[in-house]
Amino acid sequence: MEFLAQAHKYKHDWWRYLLTIVLSVLLAQLCAGIIGNVIGLRFATPEMQSMGMVERTYALMENMGFALGFSLCLMLPFVFMLFFFILFYKILHKGKIKDLLTAATKFRYDRFFYGVAVYGFILAAVLAIGIIFSDPGAVTFSFNANDFFLGLVLMLLLFPIQTLYEEVLCRSYLAQGIALITSQKWVVLIVPTLLFTGLHCMNVAVADSGTWALAEYFLMGLALALCTVLDDGLEMAWGVHFINNVLCTCIITFPNSDIRMPALFSSSEPSILSWESLLISFAVMALFLLIATKLYHWDWRRLFRKIERPVVAVEE
Repeated sequence: MEFLAQAHKYKHDWWRYLLTIVLSVLLAQLCAGIIGNVIGLRFATPEMQSMGMVERTYALMENMGFALGFSLCLMLPFVFMLFFFILFYKILHKGKIKDLLTAATKFRYDRFFYGVAVYGFILAAVLAIGIIFSDPGAVTFSFNANDFFLGLVLMLLLFPIQTLYEEVLCRSYLAQGIALITSQKWVVLIVPTLLFTGLHCMNVAVADSGTWALAEYFLMGLALALCTVLDDGLEMAWGVHFINNVLCTCIITFPNSDIRMPALFSSSEPSILSWESLLISFAVMALFLLIATKLYHWDWRRLFRKIERPVVAVEE
């Protein structure tokens, strides 16, 4: 069965989607809020009251130590959201987790590690070139072994959870739900990508770069959606999203980075996105998709075919 049609394998009334999303988000925010209040009582200072949400979060993290702060302030909400999402998906939809990950008989690790290795290599090369040709004095080598490797371990443990939640929500669960309504793949590509872009509207990059940042998030989301549809599974998109977040966090950090962890290099100037950075991102995505097409023999004509629906759906 085609990946986008797998919602037919589990219960798919509209209210099940609504309850799964609302309950999982509300309970996750409740749990994270309780822990956040405890953290605030222990580590907050009076000066933080006048700070914005982002700066207050990083001020708390600095008082806690970056390792504990990164884990509890930034990543713990995603752990709760993924946990409660899976819980309500199992309870309300009676579905198998595998059906949210792939249309294959089992999870394809080769696709995941292809995304990590190939996209990671291309992105690392682009970031390295950017550092080499940056303004003299703007970028400094800031490697600290203890902090860097501790941060890297935390990223390798927690970024898979954060990225899996976003991928399952946008490019699997909701994409399969939308496929129940429409048979047009372009709708399934565009609508979840717009949601993915919307989820990042609160990021610092959007406040600093505006439309260009949103365009980059949309481009990234569309490329990941194409991976999912053409490869009939989420494995490759998950790998790309994971390694993108790791490399963009651990190679270079900017004063306005959304996740400020100990990196190899640090810039004294904020990162401001523009049409040039969007063009570079497009080239990176296009090269990655071209290599994947050649390696896995993707048929792009599938994008213009209607979603293949099963003859018999599960009884509601």
